[in-house]
Amino acid sequence: MIETHPKWSKEEFICFILIYASYADLDFSQDEKQNIMHRISNGQFNDIMNEYHSMVDLEKIKIIELYKPMYYQNNSKQEELLSIIEEQFKIDGSYGLFEKALMEQLKRIISD
Repeated sequence: MIETHPKWSKEEFICFILIYASYADLDFSQDEKQNIMHRISNGQFNDIMNEYHSMVDLEKIKIIELYKPMYYQNNSKQEELLSIIEEQFKIDGSYGLFEKALMEQLKRIISD
């Protein structure tokens, strides 16, 4: 499935990774959803959310690894993505331990 994944646009990939980040604390808040919805259409959001829920964790990480070189090849672009993710973690007013742990994991994946 991962090898034949249809090509997402940069914004669709960002939507996916922000959904992934939003579930770090096991609570996908309305504020987090609204932040994502500013980037993408409702239909695209629903399609990506459905795909997200159909995957196991390892597949989600493989998707991030697959798309990273397409849109985030250099350090400045990687830092830009990490900044977007960190903003998503903080959007609901808290930045807890689970979110911080996932941020460290994403830094290793994205900056690798």
